Amino acid sequence: MPQKWHAAIMLILLPPAMTIMGYRLWWARLSFWISLTICLVVHTLAVWVFFQYALGNVRIGTLFVIPFALVEAVILIIAVKKVSDKLTGEHKTVRLLF
Repeated sequence: MPQKWHAAIMLILLPPAMTIMGYRLWWARLSFWISLTICLVVHTLAVWVFFQYALGNVRIGTLFVIPFALVEAVILIIAVKKVSDKLTGEHKTVRLLF
Protein backbone atom coordinates (compact mmCIF):
# COMPACT_ATOMS: atom_id res chain seq x y z
CA MET A 1 0.00 0.00 0.00
CA PRO A 2 1.49 3.37 -0.95
CA GLN A 3 2.31 5.68 1.92
CA LYS A 4 -0.31 8.22 0.86
CA TRP A 5 -3.05 5.75 1.82
CA HIS A 6 -1.67 5.58 5.35
CA ALA A 7 -2.17 9.34 5.50
CA ALA A 8 -5.67 8.93 4.06
CA ILE A 9 -6.56 6.38 6.74
CA MET A 10 -5.33 8.79 9.42
CA LEU A 11 -7.43 11.56 7.83
CA ILE A 12 -10.48 9.27 7.82
CA LEU A 13 -10.17 8.01 11.41
CA LEU A 14 -8.94 11.01 13.40
CA PRO A 15 -11.84 13.50 12.88
CA PRO A 16 -14.61 11.00 13.79
CA ALA A 17 -12.64 9.92 16.88
CA MET A 18 -12.44 13.54 18.04
CA THR A 19 -16.13 14.04 17.26
CA ILE A 20 -17.10 10.99 19.31
CA MET A 21 -15.01 12.23 22.23
CA GLY A 22 -16.53 15.71 21.95
CA TYR A 23 -20.13 14.47 22.05
CA ARG A 24 -19.82 12.10 25.04
CA LEU A 25 -23.15 13.23 26.45
CA TRP A 26 -24.89 12.24 23.20
CA TRP A 27 -23.65 8.64 23.09
CA ALA A 28 -27.03 7.32 24.24
CA ARG A 29 -28.87 9.06 21.39
CA LEU A 30 -29.56 7.06 18.26
CA SER A 31 -29.78 10.28 16.22
CA PHE A 32 -26.13 11.04 17.09
CA TRP A 33 -24.90 7.70 15.77
CA ILE A 34 -27.04 7.93 12.62
CA SER A 35 -25.85 11.46 11.86
CA LEU A 36 -22.23 10.47 12.59
CA THR A 37 -22.55 7.53 10.21
CA ILE A 38 -24.00 9.73 7.46
CA CYS A 39 -21.24 12.31 7.87
CA LEU A 40 -18.57 9.60 8.07
CA VAL A 41 -19.69 8.00 4.80
CA VAL A 42 -19.62 11.37 3.01
CA HIS A 43 -16.25 12.22 4.58
CA THR A 44 -14.74 8.86 3.62
CA LEU A 45 -15.88 9.19 0.01
CA ALA A 46 -14.52 12.74 -0.20
CA VAL A 47 -11.14 11.70 1.21
CA TRP A 48 -10.95 8.70 -1.11
CA VAL A 49 -11.75 10.79 -4.21
CA PHE A 50 -9.26 13.47 -3.19
CA PHE A 51 -6.42 11.02 -2.53
CA GLN A 52 -7.19 8.89 -5.59
CA TYR A 53 -7.52 11.64 -8.17
CA ALA A 54 -6.08 14.91 -6.85
CA LEU A 55 -3.03 13.30 -5.25
CA GLY A 56 -2.46 10.63 -7.89
CA ASN A 57 1.29 10.06 -7.63
CA VAL A 58 2.11 12.38 -4.75
CA ARG A 59 3.83 10.99 -1.66
CA ILE A 60 2.42 12.39 1.57
CA GLY A 61 3.64 11.68 5.06
CA THR A 62 1.21 10.55 7.72
CA LEU A 63 2.07 13.40 10.09
CA PHE A 64 1.47 15.96 7.33
CA VAL A 65 -2.30 15.40 7.48
CA ILE A 66 -2.75 15.95 11.24
CA PRO A 67 -3.41 19.74 10.94
CA PHE A 68 -5.96 19.03 8.21
CA ALA A 69 -7.56 16.35 10.39
CA LEU A 70 -7.97 18.87 13.21
CA VAL A 71 -9.73 21.31 10.88
CA GLU A 72 -11.91 18.52 9.54
CA ALA A 73 -12.78 17.47 13.10
CA VAL A 74 -14.24 20.92 13.79
CA ILE A 75 -16.20 20.78 10.52
CA LEU A 76 -17.40 17.26 11.32
CA ILE A 77 -18.53 18.29 14.81
CA ILE A 78 -20.64 21.06 13.28
CA ALA A 79 -21.96 18.79 10.52
CA VAL A 80 -22.98 16.03 12.94
CA LYS A 81 -24.87 18.56 15.05
CA LYS A 82 -26.70 19.97 12.02
CA VAL A 83 -27.60 16.53 10.63
CA SER A 84 -28.78 15.42 14.07
CA ASP A 85 -30.93 18.54 14.32
CA LYS A 86 -32.47 17.76 10.93
CA LEU A 87 -33.20 14.17 11.97
CA THR A 88 -34.80 15.05 15.29
CA GLY A 89 -36.27 18.47 14.52
CA GLU A 90 -34.59 19.88 17.66
CA HIS A 91 -32.37 22.95 17.77
CA LYS A 92 -30.56 22.90 21.09
CA THR A 93 -27.23 24.41 22.04
CA VAL A 94 -24.62 21.77 22.87
CA ARG A 95 -21.63 22.02 25.19
CA LEU A 96 -18.68 20.01 24.00
CA LEU A 97 -16.47 18.20 26.51
CA PHE A 98 -12.90 18.71 25.34
